[in-house]
Amino acid sequence: MASDPTSEKRDFSPGQVWAFHLDPSEPAATLTILKVETLEKVGDVVHISVSAVRVPGGVTRIGHLPLSRAALEKSVVALVRTDSAPPDLGGYEAWKSAKGGVFTTNVSDAISFVRQAIERQK
Repeated sequence: MASDPTSEKRDFSPGQVWAFHLDPSEPAATLTILKVETLEKVGDVVHISVSAVRVPGGVTRIGHLPLSRAALEKSVVALVRTDSAPPDLGGYEAWKSAKGGVFTTNVSDAISFVRQAIERQK
């Protein structure tokens, strides 16, 4: 029986830049791994930033999205490069202080959620 290539556990590490499945209406975007950690009640969490997201009035960057490893593994397509600059963990620190949640949906759905939150604030 052939193994499912999408079930392969990828070795995510800070600085990696990945292409991912996204809605065709979105601008070309990549995601960057900020931090990988294991939380007792959640399991593996991969913290990412997204380079370009369409919002009312233009395009913006999402500085921090926490995703389950399973959600991210279903979303990424290919490793683009690895950056050596240390990641900006400001969003991660705010999330940690707020005891924030973790997205278990794919990256595209998480982006839609963030976009809707931004639109509601206007």
